[in-house]
Amino acid sequence: MVNISDGDGGINNLDPGLSTTLAISNIERGADGGLTLTWRTQDGPSVTVDYSTTLQAADWQPISVDNTTGTFTGSDAIRAKNPTGFHHLRND
Repeated sequence: MVNISDGDGGINNLDPGLSTTLAISNIERGADGGLTLTWRTQDGPSVTVDYSTTLQAADWQPISVDNTTGTFTGSDAIRAKNPTGFHHLRND
């Protein structure tokens, strides 16, 4: 689970009735090594999917921006060959 951040380190509480966390609900690996992430969407800001081979803050790179569908499918050959990789979701 990843907290929704407003960019300055604080929690962006959009609506008292909404959850303040994003959670990946499903992960599937395709035959081509591609990855599909699925999460629950809510009305409001879009989500960016970031990727890194480490957990160091400076290494995270956006691989999907302005995502409002609740699904990301990536089949980047370089990412698919990495022995380790991390994804996280963040609120835009």
